[in-house]
Amino acid sequence: MNDDDLFYCHIGTDYVQKAFEYANKYADKDVKLFYNDYGGDHPYRRKAIINLVKIVNAKEKLIDGIGYQGYNDYDVSVLQSYPDKDNSSVVDALSDFYELGLEIHITEFTISNEDESYNNAQGEFMYRFMELIKEFNKDNNIITNVTIWGIQDSPNIQPEDYGYPGFRYSGIITEDYQPKESFDGLYKSLKSK
Repeated sequence: MNDDDLFYCHIGTDYVQKAFEYANKYADKDVKLFYNDYGGDHPYRRKAIINLVKIVNAKEKLIDGIGYQGYNDYDVSVLQSYPDKDNSSVVDALSDFYELGLEIHITEFTISNEDESYNNAQGEFMYRFMELIKEFNKDNNIITNVTIWGIQDSPNIQPEDYGYPGFRYSGIITEDYQPKESFDGLYKSLKSK
């Protein structure tokens, strides 16, 4: 935390705890509350997210689920587990979040792609990622949502207009609304059992 964090400066170190307490108190009882964050595949961020959720849920279950923002490149090595858990891994992140006993949403899932020549690799990653989700949900539906961020390619967008460099060709459809290899990978996975 730093001096630029207004919530931290004015409320204190437990501002996240208080946010979930107030949301739980005033939201409809059937509303599920999620802690949503990025970088959960990186070991140090994953550990911090898990610790935060455990602290918030220590006295009472205030957080119903984890929102895992899935910003990826097309390197499929993150789709494997590592014995030492010292490497970036989507599998290890989902496994560790699963151990919390909470629902998981994949939010803002995207595969960075700055060059159309990587469309095949992007499609392969999409297929393998969706197969991974199916594997996790084989025995129970712990991952209940996958939201794709950036459905359409935006090759002409300028860097100063774009908050996430490297995503010009990250869509599942082209700028002309044609299916891409990532769309095909998604479809191939979803149509198979």
